[in-house]
Amino acid sequence: MPRIRVHPFDSVITAAEGTLLRDALHTAGILLDYPCGGKGRCRQCRVHVDPAPAAGKGGLKETEASDGVRLACQLPLTEDCTVTIPESRLSRKSWTQGLRDEDISTSIGSGTMRRVEIQLSPPSLEDQRADWERLSEGLARHGISAARPDSLSLERLSRILRGNEWRAEALCEENDFLWLDASERGRCYGFAVDLGTTTVDIALFDLESGERLARKAFLNGQVAFGADVISRAQSFHEDRDPVRAAALRTILEGACEILSETGISAAHIVKTVVVGNPIMIHILNGIDPYQLTHVPYIPVTAGFLRSSPRDFGWTFQENGYVETLPLVSAYGGADTIGMIVALDLEKERRTTLSIDIGTNGEIVLARQGELVATSTAAGPAFEGAQISCGMRALEGAIYDATISDNGELWLQVVGDTAPKGICGTGLIAGIAQLLERGVVDATGRIVDSAEVPLPALRARMLSRGGESVFALSDDGSVFISQNDIRKLQLAKGAVRTGIETLLEATGTSKDRLDSLRLAGNFGAGLDARAAMRIGLIPEMDLGKVQVVGNAALRGAVMVLLSRECWRKAESAARHARFVELGGKPEFQERFMESMMF
Repeated sequence: MPRIRVHPFDSVITAAEGTLLRDALHTAGILLDYPCGGKGRCRQCRVHVDPAPAAGKGGLKETEASDGVRLACQLPLTEDCTVTIPESRLSRKSWTQGLRDEDISTSIGSGTMRRVEIQLSPPSLEDQRADWERLSEGLARHGISAARPDSLSLERLSRILRGNEWRAEALCEENDFLWLDASERGRCYGFAVDLGTTTVDIALFDLESGERLARKAFLNGQVAFGADVISRAQSFHEDRDPVRAAALRTILEGACEILSETGISAAHIVKTVVVGNPIMIHILNGIDPYQLTHVPYIPVTAGFLRSSPRDFGWTFQENGYVETLPLVSAYGGADTIGMIVALDLEKERRTTLSIDIGTNGEIVLARQGELVATSTAAGPAFEGAQISCGMRALEGAIYDATISDNGELWLQVVGDTAPKGICGTGLIAGIAQLLERGVVDATGRIVDSAEVPLPALRARMLSRGGESVFALSDDGSVFISQNDIRKLQLAKGAVRTGIETLLEATGTSKDRLDSLRLAGNFGAGLDARAAMRIGLIPEMDLGKVQVVGNAALRGAVMVLLSRECWRKAESAARHARFVELGGKPEFQERFMESMMF
């Protein structure tokens, strides 16, 4: 049985001979990023193996393979070895690129949480009511309704009452009981979570003052099961526990890290609100989303779901509840509802288009109270996945590029370090510049170098394995390939098709749009000019384009703090009309047109 020493963890694992390294690492709880779902196509699970085995090379360059680099998803273990995993390949990563705290600020002010002092008569031989009945009747005298909690919560409530001489403050959302607080000058807190396909964005708020205390974003551990939601649904259908556990663990570790930094106890966390696409919401709640991947694409449930934090195994919240927002449809998720609430689209009197661009693109057209939504499967290219030198927006990622009139290339890199790869915004910016300088034509083809007049650009036009590439780094190690451009065309074509379909479905011309909003952490870092140049969004006055950041998370925050916003989410789910792109006969023709630059 082979023994594998794994760095940087300095741990030793064993596995049966023939076990794939990916599976051995996964069993040990070490999750890598597998955007292609472990099929060996994206080459994102590169690790260094010593001694270098003959197998596991996949489609790696000979220079890498000869240096002992192998693909974890393609390497069967046959002997003892040492595996070194680059830090950038681990799925447990946090970052701040694209995060702007002002994007999740709200105008709600203080939350709707209120405190009501409760004084109960103690039990006696003459008054033998049970503790819960005594409490619920006492709450009712104050006009507060209380649903019976789970058995552990019943026991905890009893201990609070008995330990404080039957006096406590009831924490209430309007007239609904949430929990008891017997501490002096105690506060109550809650988490808002955007469970994205790629990124998990978590924010901690004071539920009474509405103050934001912390925010962090992490790579969703589910990337180990593929970059797209269909791969996740299939993996969950085959073996649900590991896929769900990856998401639960990402949220748990992120929330615990925030509590550790803020010094807040899990005993004071009483509420968590989660948004995400339909498949993410199903998986989080332990519901098989497999039927969402088959015609006619029907969710198991579409409403609010409220559970105990213990149902998720979350130790960062001891009391209260966890709630996921409702869905619009099979592919219009709680994240879409969050965006509608955040931007108050149901009350929009103008004509606006709001787009949350990512692995999935959620698009909502709002006009005179009408809400029309759709969703596109853009794929992982916007996240830098399945791109030759693609990476997440972590240190070393090129996130912007400019080419001067003399052909000089200027790069902006996360962390101001030497470039290690390129993320989605960098890919869009780079290709937009190549289009402007004639290196790429309207069909997406990298032209022959003889057609490019500037010598500085011609010097960067190279060939890798018979494929045309344009070098971004001076040493040629980071580049944009012809195949990368094709993948971006597929991704941007999907989003643009969704936009054009909504405009047509509502009889709206792009000239009649009063505003176009770019949402999401990816959208926050996107250059609107570059997005227009590649045809991702329609050309329009730049003054009409607004970058609104993670609107889905902001919507979750608003629901976390306000019951009125909860009612807005409920109303949006009832009134939004979803347009299914796949059911449109003209979809394929429009998609082909949208792929052009």
